[in-house]
Amino acid sequence: MSKVSPFSPLRLEDFPTQREWIDTLFLPLNNSMSEITQALNGQVTYGDNIPAFTKALSGSNLSLPQSFQVSTTLKLTQMVVAQAFKDGSPITMLGAWSQTGDTITVNELFQITASGNTPLAPGSKYTIVLRFT
Repeated sequence: MSKVSPFSPLRLEDFPTQREWIDTLFLPLNNSMSEITQALNGQVTYGDNIPAFTKALSGSNLSLPQSFQVSTTLKLTQMVVAQAFKDGSPITMLGAWSQTGDTITVNELFQITASGNTPLAPGSKYTIVLRFT
């Protein structure tokens, strides 16, 4: 991803005939543009700027559905399986979920394999991190 070019502040000297009013505009405009440039160049962090909820599920014999509470201020639209391990080995998973008020319910989790999708296997130890945004 490319970086945004450095911001060159607008200067009063560049507009000599508008000197009486333009300085009032430049101060807030320069401050805002500087902040935007910094944000676009890496000062925006996912955790601080994008509302999200993370839930970790771990253990053997995980059963579904799993329900948990979230802040009612979050309007969640997607669930991503951010990390998944089965018996210590990384796996790829897919899931189905729903939200009713402040309760999220994970209804299904499937391991994606070359031969198809398989549900959680009884007796296997899973470590799964779900991120809701």
